[in-house]
Amino acid sequence: ERMQDTLQKLKEVNNKLRKEIRQRNREDLDELSFQQLRGLEQNMEKSVECVRNRKFHQISTSTDTYKKKIKNHEETHNSLLREFEERDADFSFPALDFE
Repeated sequence: ERMQDTLQKLKEVNNKLRKEIRQRNREDLDELSFQQLRGLEQNMEKSVECVRNRKFHQISTSTDTYKKKIKNHEETHNSLLREFEERDADFSFPALDFE
Protein backbone atom coordinates (compact mmCIF):
# COMPACT_ATOMS: atom_id res chain seq x y z
CA GLU A 1 0.00 0.00 0.00
CA ARG A 2 2.85 2.38 0.79
CA MET A 3 4.37 1.66 -2.60
CA GLN A 4 1.02 2.42 -4.25
CA ASP A 5 0.86 5.78 -2.46
CA THR A 6 4.41 6.58 -3.50
CA LEU A 7 3.63 5.57 -7.07
CA GLN A 8 0.52 7.75 -7.09
CA LYS A 9 2.45 10.76 -5.75
CA LEU A 10 5.18 10.26 -8.35
CA LYS A 11 2.56 10.08 -11.11
CA GLU A 12 1.02 13.33 -9.87
CA VAL A 13 4.41 15.05 -9.84
CA ASN A 14 5.14 13.67 -13.30
CA ASN A 15 1.82 14.96 -14.65
CA LYS A 16 2.39 18.36 -13.09
CA LEU A 17 5.85 18.60 -14.64
CA ARG A 18 4.53 17.51 -18.03
CA LYS A 19 1.84 20.19 -17.81
CA GLU A 20 4.44 22.85 -16.95
CA ILE A 21 6.57 21.74 -19.90
CA ARG A 22 3.57 21.97 -22.25
CA GLN A 23 2.78 25.45 -20.93
CA ARG A 24 6.37 26.57 -21.48
CA ASN A 25 6.02 25.26 -25.03
CA ARG A 26 2.91 27.46 -25.41
CA GLU A 27 0.45 24.59 -25.16
CA ASP A 28 -2.47 24.25 -22.72
CA LEU A 29 -2.53 27.98 -21.97
CA ASP A 30 -6.31 28.37 -22.33
CA GLU A 31 -7.04 27.12 -18.83
CA LEU A 32 -4.64 29.58 -17.14
CA SER A 33 -5.83 32.77 -15.51
CA PHE A 34 -4.25 36.13 -16.25
CA GLN A 35 -2.24 35.95 -13.01
CA GLN A 36 -1.00 32.46 -13.86
CA LEU A 37 -0.01 33.62 -17.35
CA ARG A 38 1.84 36.57 -15.84
CA GLY A 39 3.60 34.23 -13.40
CA LEU A 40 4.57 31.93 -16.26
CA GLU A 41 5.91 34.91 -18.21
CA GLN A 42 8.00 36.09 -15.24
CA ASN A 43 9.28 32.56 -14.67
CA MET A 44 10.36 32.31 -18.30
CA GLU A 45 12.04 35.74 -18.15
CA LYS A 46 14.02 34.58 -15.10
CA SER A 47 14.99 31.41 -16.95
CA VAL A 48 16.15 33.38 -19.97
CA GLU A 49 18.20 35.68 -17.73
CA CYS A 50 19.78 32.66 -16.01
CA VAL A 51 20.69 31.06 -19.34
CA ARG A 52 22.02 34.38 -20.65
CA ASN A 53 24.22 34.87 -17.57
CA ARG A 54 25.54 31.32 -17.76
CA LYS A 55 26.33 31.73 -21.46
CA PHE A 56 28.04 35.09 -20.84
CA HIS A 57 30.15 33.53 -18.06
CA GLN A 58 31.11 30.65 -20.35
CA ILE A 59 32.11 33.02 -23.16
CA SER A 60 34.07 35.23 -20.76
CA THR A 61 35.92 32.25 -19.32
CA SER A 62 36.76 30.93 -22.78
CA THR A 63 37.93 34.36 -23.89
CA ASP A 64 40.18 34.74 -20.85
CA THR A 65 41.62 31.25 -21.40
CA TYR A 66 42.41 31.97 -25.05
CA LYS A 67 43.97 35.33 -24.16
CA LYS A 68 46.27 33.55 -21.71
CA LYS A 69 47.16 30.95 -24.35
CA ILE A 70 47.93 33.67 -26.90
CA LYS A 71 50.11 35.53 -24.40
CA ASN A 72 51.97 32.31 -23.60
CA HIS A 73 52.53 31.58 -27.29
CA GLU A 74 53.77 35.12 -27.90
CA GLU A 75 56.22 34.82 -25.00
CA THR A 76 57.45 31.47 -26.32
CA HIS A 77 57.83 32.94 -29.80
CA ASN A 78 59.79 35.94 -28.51
CA SER A 79 62.01 33.69 -26.39
CA LEU A 80 62.79 31.44 -29.35
CA LEU A 81 63.42 34.47 -31.56
CA ARG A 82 65.90 35.92 -29.04
CA GLU A 83 67.62 32.54 -28.72
CA PHE A 84 67.88 32.27 -32.50
CA GLU A 85 69.29 35.79 -32.79
CA GLU A 86 71.85 35.06 -30.05
CA ARG A 87 73.00 31.89 -31.81
CA ASP A 88 73.14 33.72 -35.11
CA ALA A 89 75.29 36.47 -33.56
CA ASP A 90 77.62 33.90 -31.95
CA PHE A 91 78.11 32.01 -35.18
CA SER A 92 80.89 33.59 -37.16
CA PHE A 93 82.06 32.63 -40.59
CA PRO A 94 85.78 31.96 -40.94
CA ALA A 95 87.57 34.50 -43.03
CA LEU A 96 88.11 33.17 -46.51
CA ASP A 97 91.14 34.27 -48.38
CA PHE A 98 90.58 34.17 -52.13
CA GLU A 99 93.89 35.72 -53.07
